Amino acid sequence: RLDRAAVEKLFRVRQRRARQIMAGLEGLRVGNAAAVSREALIARLEQTAKLFELSRAMANDWPAFCRSVEENLPAPVRQDAFHRATSGRARR
Repeated sequence: RLDRAAVEKLFRVRQRRARQIMAGLEGLRVGNAAAVSREALIARLEQTAKLFELSRAMANDWPAFCRSVEENLPAPVRQDAFHRATSGRARR
Protein backbone atom coordinates (compact mmCIF):
# COMPACT_ATOMS: atom_id res chain seq x y z
CA ARG A 1 0.00 0.00 0.00
CA LEU A 2 1.05 3.58 -0.63
CA ASP A 3 0.26 6.47 1.66
CA ARG A 4 -0.07 10.13 0.68
CA ALA A 5 3.57 10.89 1.44
CA ALA A 6 4.69 8.02 -0.80
CA VAL A 7 2.47 9.27 -3.65
CA GLU A 8 3.87 12.79 -3.19
CA LYS A 9 7.42 11.50 -3.43
CA LEU A 10 6.74 9.08 -6.28
CA PHE A 11 5.06 11.67 -8.52
CA ARG A 12 6.91 14.72 -7.15
CA VAL A 13 3.66 16.48 -6.32
CA ARG A 14 2.32 18.32 -3.31
CA GLN A 15 -0.22 17.12 -0.78
CA ARG A 16 -3.33 18.28 -2.62
CA ARG A 17 -2.39 16.65 -5.94
CA ALA A 18 -1.42 13.43 -4.14
CA ARG A 19 -4.88 13.32 -2.56
CA GLN A 20 -6.46 13.92 -5.97
CA ILE A 21 -4.45 11.06 -7.47
CA MET A 22 -5.52 8.78 -4.61
CA ALA A 23 -9.19 9.79 -4.71
CA GLY A 24 -11.58 6.95 -5.42
CA LEU A 25 -8.94 4.22 -5.29
CA GLU A 26 -9.28 1.09 -3.21
CA GLY A 27 -7.40 1.57 0.01
CA LEU A 28 -7.22 1.58 3.74
CA ARG A 29 -8.05 4.38 6.14
CA VAL A 30 -6.47 4.69 9.56
CA GLY A 31 -7.71 7.76 11.38
CA ASN A 32 -7.06 10.70 9.07
CA ALA A 33 -4.40 8.89 7.06
CA ALA A 34 -5.15 6.91 3.94
CA ALA A 35 -3.19 4.36 1.96
CA VAL A 36 -4.14 3.08 -1.48
CA SER A 37 -3.59 -0.28 -3.03
CA ARG A 38 -0.52 -0.40 -5.26
CA GLU A 39 -2.45 -2.46 -7.81
CA ALA A 40 -5.31 0.08 -7.88
CA LEU A 41 -2.86 2.92 -8.50
CA ILE A 42 -1.17 1.01 -11.32
CA ALA A 43 -4.56 0.26 -12.90
CA ARG A 44 -5.51 3.97 -12.70
CA LEU A 45 -2.21 4.95 -14.37
CA GLU A 46 -2.71 2.40 -17.15
CA GLN A 47 -6.26 3.64 -17.74
CA THR A 48 -5.07 7.26 -17.82
CA ALA A 49 -2.32 6.38 -20.30
CA LYS A 50 -4.83 4.62 -22.54
CA LEU A 51 -7.19 7.62 -22.44
CA PHE A 52 -4.33 9.98 -23.24
CA GLU A 53 -3.30 7.80 -26.18
CA LEU A 54 -6.87 7.74 -27.51
CA SER A 55 -7.34 11.51 -27.16
CA ARG A 56 -4.02 12.14 -28.90
CA ALA A 57 -4.97 9.80 -31.74
CA MET A 58 -8.37 11.47 -32.05
CA ALA A 59 -6.82 14.93 -32.28
CA ASN A 60 -4.03 14.00 -34.67
CA ASP A 61 -5.25 11.09 -36.73
CA TRP A 62 -8.95 10.31 -36.92
CA PRO A 63 -8.54 6.93 -38.71
CA ALA A 64 -6.06 5.80 -36.03
CA PHE A 65 -8.52 6.86 -33.35
CA CYS A 66 -11.29 4.81 -34.97
CA ARG A 67 -8.98 1.79 -35.13
CA SER A 68 -8.15 2.18 -31.43
CA VAL A 69 -11.82 2.36 -30.52
CA GLU A 70 -12.50 -0.68 -32.67
CA GLU A 71 -9.75 -2.69 -30.95
CA ASN A 72 -10.92 -1.84 -27.43
CA LEU A 73 -14.62 -2.69 -27.83
CA PRO A 74 -16.16 -6.11 -27.27
CA ALA A 75 -16.74 -8.03 -30.50
CA PRO A 76 -20.58 -7.66 -30.86
CA VAL A 77 -20.45 -3.90 -30.35
CA ARG A 78 -17.53 -3.15 -32.67
CA GLN A 79 -19.19 -2.70 -36.03
CA ASP A 80 -22.10 -0.59 -34.78
CA ALA A 81 -19.85 1.60 -32.61
CA PHE A 82 -17.42 2.13 -35.47
CA HIS A 83 -20.27 3.12 -37.76
CA ARG A 84 -21.62 5.61 -35.20
CA ALA A 85 -18.13 7.03 -34.58
CA THR A 86 -17.45 7.63 -38.27
CA SER A 87 -20.90 8.74 -39.47
CA GLY A 88 -21.57 12.43 -39.61
CA ARG A 89 -17.94 13.43 -39.28
CA ALA A 90 -16.08 14.82 -42.27
CA ARG A 91 -13.23 12.62 -43.39
CA ARG A 92 -9.77 14.09 -43.55
